[in-house]
Amino acid sequence: MISIGQGDTERSTILYAPTIGAVVGGDVVYNQVHTMTAETDEKGREDWIASLSQIADLQPRIVVSGHKRVGAADDPRRIGESQQYLRDFSRVVASQDTVEDIVAAMLKLHPDRDNPRVVWHCAGEAVSRQIGRANAGLAPAVLPQIAQRLYERGKLNSFIDLFNHRSVPSKVLTPPRLAAATARLLPRRGCGRRALLGEVGALIAEDVRRKRLARHPHYAPFEASKDAGRTEVEDDDAGSLR
Repeated sequence: MISIGQGDTERSTILYAPTIGAVVGGDVVYNQVHTMTAETDEKGREDWIASLSQIADLQPRIVVSGHKRVGAADDPRRIGESQQYLRDFSRVVASQDTVEDIVAAMLKLHPDRDNPRVVWHCAGEAVSRQIGRANAGLAPAVLPQIAQRLYERGKLNSFIDLFNHRSVPSKVLTPPRLAAATARLLPRRGCGRRALLGEVGALIAEDVRRKRLARHPHYAPFEASKDAGRTEVEDDDAGSLR
């Protein structure tokens, strides 16, 4: 067992069997499925690429990925392919501003990988990091204002539910609450009006995007879908009938 470092999580391990030249890549090597980059920033992806280089240095003949298409061969080429995917994702995120544009670019570069839903999630996390970096890592200034008013009305739990994923932003960060919080902040000395309005605009735009995706969800093109063959469950069911 080798503690390899960054994979799709910060501390990842692999299993190396030198006598047969095999590596079980866990959450580090992906095989013909879209890669879960949601927990990484650009630095994390660079570290992930370095982890893959460590695996390549072992010169394995067999590489078993923790995330793979059913029936895909355990080919060591998946190491380099995983590195290229990570480079592509970082480059696309740096050049695109919206979730939709990131997804479109990644699906164009990697049209044959399974599980495109992962790309939407990872693109959303990447855009959220960009917004946070633009705001110096601080939460939008209106959030404490809204939390304070909800606390005064005995409704703070609804604000907490938002961060526990028990509620949706549109039910807590309503237009009247955003407007009221903005109106209280604008007259204050030292208020960066342009930054404040930009934060509020970003919150509204993100809520509009979520609602649009809920009404018009995106699915992988039918042509990109592949028959994975019989599953273990189907084989078990077939056996029970014999």
